[in-house]
Amino acid sequence: MSITHTLQIPIHLDGFLVEQETLVTEAFADFSRLPHTSVEEDHNPDIANLSESVLSQPFQNKNLTLARGMHLHWSLPDALTRGGSSGTAEDQLAVPNRWLIQRKRKNEHEEWLVKKQWIVESDYLHPAGEENPVRTIAYPDPFHRAVDDPTEQPFRYLGRQLDATHWTEDINASRLPKLTALGYGEPAFAAFYPNCLSVFGCFDEGVQTKEDLEGLQYEIVGWYSHTDQDPLREFTTEIYNITPSLEEEAIKTRIQEEFLWNVQDLSHDRLPVGMTCYARLNFDPKENINNTHKSSDDTLHISIGNTGTEALSALLAQQIGNDDKDLKDRLEEQLEHLFLQSPLQAKTLDVAPRFKQARHDKGFNALKGGSLWQLTPLNENNEDTVIQLRLPPHMADTLNELNLLEQESAQLAEELTHLKRILFADWYKYMLCAYPPDDARDQYPDIDLVRYYIEQHSLPAIDLAKTDFEEKQVAIAVTKNDLEEQVTNFNQSKLDSEPIFIQKLDDHTPPLSSDLILSSTAWEDNQPFSNECLVFDGEQAYATLSPPADFNALSLWLNITTQQKQEEATLLALDGSMGTLMSKATFFDTWSKLSINGIEQASCQTLQWHDLPKDQWFHLYIEFSELQSQETTLHLFSDAAGENHVSGKLAGIRLFSQGLSTDAIFLDQN
Repeated sequence: MSITHTLQIPIHLDGFLVEQETLVTEAFADFSRLPHTSVEEDHNPDIANLSESVLSQPFQNKNLTLARGMHLHWSLPDALTRGGSSGTAEDQLAVPNRWLIQRKRKNEHEEWLVKKQWIVESDYLHPAGEENPVRTIAYPDPFHRAVDDPTEQPFRYLGRQLDATHWTEDINASRLPKLTALGYGEPAFAAFYPNCLSVFGCFDEGVQTKEDLEGLQYEIVGWYSHTDQDPLREFTTEIYNITPSLEEEAIKTRIQEEFLWNVQDLSHDRLPVGMTCYARLNFDPKENINNTHKSSDDTLHISIGNTGTEALSALLAQQIGNDDKDLKDRLEEQLEHLFLQSPLQAKTLDVAPRFKQARHDKGFNALKGGSLWQLTPLNENNEDTVIQLRLPPHMADTLNELNLLEQESAQLAEELTHLKRILFADWYKYMLCAYPPDDARDQYPDIDLVRYYIEQHSLPAIDLAKTDFEEKQVAIAVTKNDLEEQVTNFNQSKLDSEPIFIQKLDDHTPPLSSDLILSSTAWEDNQPFSNECLVFDGEQAYATLSPPADFNALSLWLNITTQQKQEEATLLALDGSMGTLMSKATFFDTWSKLSINGIEQASCQTLQWHDLPKDQWFHLYIEFSELQSQETTLHLFSDAAGENHVSGKLAGIRLFSQGLSTDAIFLDQN
């Protein structure tokens, strides 16, 4: 199998003929205006170190002079202009950084002959301190560290155009580590020629008049100087390694899904391992040359709204121009529906209210709400369960203290952020006072007074808030470690009294204890609480347990149905004089301690049937007033006569010879 083929991606090439020097809109930002200091002198000392100093001013930005000649500008493949979800440069794909440009003309035999060739090195960084080269852009120096060396120039000039006749790769040149369509972070960096004229552009001074266009053709080819930055090479290499026997059509589909490219002429011996970009601009025949400049409508329409769709709907309603007063609202609703269609398309119920809620949510920005700690029980498969277990009091107090500290820390973080914004605003005002306009110097405060205010108020406030925040972080770490230690001790602790009987009803495959007798029960899937559990129908099913020894306490994992089929439904009963202990009609006070989900019920309060949780799993612990004999039979989900059945589920039974402490009851729930 041959792996030397590259995929050719067609791109768009524009040519702009300038017959005389012309002022046009400049780049969005000119970093050469930044003030900095060198060994010999200060540069731009009268310019404030603010973003507005380097940004192009609206309606005053025709400051770029285009020289006479042909200016070429090429676009990039759409697949290389898309970024990842993080929005960072690491997520952005690298773009080709070498371009070969050829100017061709036809001879008398209608053959295209190459007249001139150039190489554009898009990632070339001119040496720091070099005077402004001709037709290059200023770019923030990726290697500059102003804190380490404030005298270093904070920008470099990027890109160069060389004659291709004797061109060779300069391995010692300084280069941009990774060139992307965003450049230094501007979305329109590659799309706007003044932003990237030396990066994704070429200048030909040999073509200066319309007559020069006859029989003229330009061709460009772009490639990666470092093949490891080629996204197609990385993609196809992964395909070869994972699925080397993948069919041609499947590879075509994978490439189309990833890059939206429809690949032609693909076979096993022509599998692409990289990409090149190419374009051709042909000015022949002569009739294709547009010698007239079409006038355009220069009318400017401005629409203002709280959101983009609101402004667009207002503009559309105005352009339609009818007298329908509700037209704008309908247009806005329809436009919003287009944008919200994706998150709402899977909804089938309450679509209209959900649409209104989504529109309402768009009017707000989501802010971080801080951290909320919780303890989650895990089952044997280490998967999160939906069972809400109550914590021992000391653990609950520690958890509550941790969340209170997190809340206070979040408030301090917001306050610190607010103070930093105030400091930046004060520094901004200081810079304006340091570089006031020549015609308004007397209207600005003295810079020493502004500096004094910053040093005496803004900076101390930040230092104090930072100290409080750091102390709160230390308290959070201490409390968190304390809680982790409590959890570890809780998980490793043992019950005060070892159970004399354990039956975990989570799978009907293993044999049940011979002491436990079931009648007409069924098994039911019970994920994620357990694999399976016992189900009692409330008509015939019940269970009896013959304890292997004398017992004084028991615990159950129960799920009782709200609607019971029998009026005297009995949950728990004992043989002998005690009889029915828990039923819809009777709750005998025969215990010294009774806890529901670890919460001990007050002895002064009479327990009733409605006090038991319904239609949910709960842990029931009962400690009897006196020791129960081994000869006593325990009846579950019915009375001692096997009647008055309860409808519900059972997932676990434990008997103890002695009562459990409060912490041990919580441990038993686990």
